[in-house]
Amino acid sequence: MFELYYREQWLEKKFVFNCVDLTFDICDFYCNIKLFFFIVSRGALPIYLFGEILDNLTRLGSSLVALYKWRQFIYKLKSLQDVTGGVAKDGEEAKEIQCCICLGNIVKGKQL
Repeated sequence: MFELYYREQWLEKKFVFNCVDLTFDICDFYCNIKLFFFIVSRGALPIYLFGEILDNLTRLGSSLVALYKWRQFIYKLKSLQDVTGGVAKDGEEAKEIQCCICLGNIVKGKQL
C-alpha cells in the first residue's frame, strides 16, 4: 500500500519484513524456553522440546543473517548513481532510457 500511495518502490520493505520475522522468531524462542523451564520445574524432562528449541535457534540465526545482508544490500543500492529519463532540465525532450529487463521506459532508477 505504501508503494501504491507514493507510486515508487519502497526499498525498506524487505528490511521491515525481516525485522518482523526476527521478532516472531525471538518470541517463539522465548515461549519455548519458558515452557521448557516450566516443565522442568514440575520434575519432568521435556526432551521433545530440545528439537524445537534447536530449530528456533537456527531460524533466529538465519533471520539475523538475512537482516544483516539485506541492510548491506540497501546501503549499496542507495550509494549507486541515479538514472532518470523523460524531460531534460532545459524543458526539451530528453532521450528515453529503456530498462534492459522489462524494456519499459525508465522514469527514475539506479544504474547497476
